[in-house]
Amino acid sequence: MSIIYCHNHTDGGSNTRLTDCTVKVDKLIDNAVKLNSLGVAITDHESLSMHIQAIQKVKKLREEKKINDKWKLILGNEIYLVDDKYCIKENYISGETKFHHFILLARDKEGHKQIRDLSSKAWDNLYSTGKMERVPTSKTDLKSIIKNNHVIGASSCLGGELPQLVLKLISAEQNKNIKDTDSIKLEIHNFIQWCISVFGEEYFFIEIQPSDMIEQIEFNKRAIELAKKYNLKWIITTDTHYINKEDRKVHAAYLNSKDEDREVESFYSSTYMQSIEEIREYLSYLDESDIDKAINNTLLIGDMVESYDFKSDVIVPRITLPEFKIEHIFEQVYDKYPYIKNFAYSEEEQDRYLFKLIEDGFKVKIWTDALSKEYFYQVLDRINIELKELWEITNVIHTKLSSYYVTTRQIINIMWEEGDSLVGVARGSVTGFLICYLIDITQINPLHWDLPHWRHLSDSRPETPKSYWALMVNSAKRCIA
Repeated sequence: MSIIYCHNHTDGGSNTRLTDCTVKVDKLIDNAVKLNSLGVAITDHESLSMHIQAIQKVKKLREEKKINDKWKLILGNEIYLVDDKYCIKENYISGETKFHHFILLARDKEGHKQIRDLSSKAWDNLYSTGKMERVPTSKTDLKSIIKNNHVIGASSCLGGELPQLVLKLISAEQNKNIKDTDSIKLEIHNFIQWCISVFGEEYFFIEIQPSDMIEQIEFNKRAIELAKKYNLKWIITTDTHYINKEDRKVHAAYLNSKDEDREVESFYSSTYMQSIEEIREYLSYLDESDIDKAINNTLLIGDMVESYDFKSDVIVPRITLPEFKIEHIFEQVYDKYPYIKNFAYSEEEQDRYLFKLIEDGFKVKIWTDALSKEYFYQVLDRINIELKELWEITNVIHTKLSSYYVTTRQIINIMWEEGDSLVGVARGSVTGFLICYLIDITQINPLHWDLPHWRHLSDSRPETPKSYWALMVNSAKRCIA
């Protein structure tokens, strides 16, 4: 059999607010592959920060043929679920607020967007209780954002609401308190029905974990009974906080490395990425067929999840252009300079407008009665080269870079004319672009200083120039100031 590890933590995501995990995301994925799994989920504590790194790692493993296209990376989040965010602070003081753990797994890009939106709301709810920063998610927010079966829900570890209620029920039964028993059973029923109403019966899973903790063992037995009663599926997760059993002492030392008195011997004793054999050994008290179903249901989750990443075409903002007319002052040399000609007759209005600005700049800043033929062609050579870079990069990133420069010029003009602000002569690699000098973005002629254009932009590196975005952002900041 194989398994997908559906509940795992990394040091880059789960240590944001507390010391919790010693697992590097690369090592987590490598170990899952080593154990012949069919996938792994990243479910840090209210953090999505490791998702991009995980995507890059899996992409690299695929390129190296170490995993195939069927191997699934699942991007998720372990949230802190509360009943009502509006009375959290008041109730926490009295001990009534419980920050219950709950697992969310995105099935596709839309599901990930829903998880991101929910996480943003949780961080908007941030407040501190002593040394601990709380980032709660209210049930109201979750139900309003998680829609149309794009996200899978799971009941999480013993810190989840369902496990807490089940353990509370077991205690009431042992004390033979019939009134409390009936009340808790109703709470369990209401919570499960709420989860089904949010995720749907098919996309809500009850989670059991392999552990020798008495509380976990008792919950596991009841959890499978509940799943069968409500026609739900159950899964096994290892809630990975460190990689191997041998790493337990290191993890324990790390938990207490900041003068904190953390429990390390019970819950964390088995929170490592276990092999299927180890899982079976921990769960030997369960029916073997129930264990098999739990393992197979992790593969079912993998089948429900699409492979996706966040790569997209560059989007360059566009301004509304004024009426304009190209004068074709370079028409006599169009055949010598094909990219100048391309922009002069481009089907794209943004290209032609940029070319019109270049013409205007040339007439003001370059053209004089004393202009030598040598310098004239030196300027045209440079313009043609720079327009070539724009043209070829546009073909790669599928968006017109001309609007990039037209928009920035507009921002700088607003700063000069309306922002009551001084604009710097230039900054960074953009100083080497003659086009930027001609259209009044920069105030230095790079030909006079022998500055190369390729530091700013080159079709051998097809991307939007980062220094240019920095120019736009810094310009906007100065304008606002």
